[in-house]
Amino acid sequence: MAESLRDTLLSRERVEELATAIAAVFPYLDRARLLAHVFDSTWPDESLMERLHHATAALHLCLPGSFAEDLDVLLAAEPAVRGFARLVLSDYVAQYGLDCVDFSLPALARFTIGGTSEYAIRPFVQRYPKQVLPWLLTWARDPDPEVRRLASEGCRPRLPWGKVLQEFRADPSPILAVLETLRDDPSLYVRKSVANNLNDISKDHPGLVLDICQRWQGESPNTDWIIRRACRTLVRASDTRAMRLLDLATTSGLSVRELELDTDHPEIGEHLHYRFVLSVGQVQAVLILLELGVEHLVQERWAVRRTFKLREGPFAPGEHIIARRLALVQRSTRTWRPGTHRLSILANGQELDSAEFDLLPGDAVRAG
Repeated sequence: MAESLRDTLLSRERVEELATAIAAVFPYLDRARLLAHVFDSTWPDESLMERLHHATAALHLCLPGSFAEDLDVLLAAEPAVRGFARLVLSDYVAQYGLDCVDFSLPALARFTIGGTSEYAIRPFVQRYPKQVLPWLLTWARDPDPEVRRLASEGCRPRLPWGKVLQEFRADPSPILAVLETLRDDPSLYVRKSVANNLNDISKDHPGLVLDICQRWQGESPNTDWIIRRACRTLVRASDTRAMRLLDLATTSGLSVRELELDTDHPEIGEHLHYRFVLSVGQVQAVLILLELGVEHLVQERWAVRRTFKLREGPFAPGEHIIARRLALVQRSTRTWRPGTHRLSILANGQELDSAEFDLLPGDAVRAG
């Protein structure tokens, strides 16, 4: 995790705002002691999630009441807590409220608004799956889209940065009712979570996900959007049934040539411009999912890091010039590191061409 990214999401300013918000409702808080515990000698070298747990533990040292009493303080302070610091509130519940389910789960639903409780809910799902599932179903019908998203995101079997829910990897059937409830949700934010959940499941139970997608297909534009995103891993694996379900063509007759980068040595923080020619050798228009793959060389082998959709739709026979740019900018969900990268062009899950570039640190990274 790049230092600039850590400092942006959980900066000293955000932690100080959190301390101020809690002190405003709990005058017995020793604000200076709390900040001293947070900003100790280990803080500068910690990852983002390590900092989150570190801040939570420091807060626990400075709130000497029972969990129920501490939770009352956090609930009172919550309206004044902004940004990633809100995850400290959720994390506090996850770390110290596992034995108080009836208090903790309503608090997580509240803290997820304006932040997220998708990581904090997972220890509860692991310990009390039968008790938590009715809450997830209730949240799936909540008026607030952030609470509805928590219902799906919180039970994803393979949530990035989150604990793997092995029970649902082995048998996802208990969480399918949540996804069924949300399958036509009006919020894109929620639909993305449903699609990502199904994509997680597809890695262990492809047939089950394809059965669901086949049943949902054509219900509405919302369900059709979810289906296409949910099947992305299956498409990249050239799963015949997924390709047929999405009406995607085989790569026979498709080729890429003249893949060109504007530079072989871009810097972190810049944009990399690239162009290529897609040749469609069919006699009629074909449906193509065109994607960009970006890989980073790790330990002498290529490690797939990210795939970006470039265009999806019918392509007429002939040649198509495609020109795009790739933002090499640090984000909360994407970290760029110096080194050799490989950029590849994929059509309907199959790589057709590739080119390498050496990513340089850039001024911000060098300064850090």
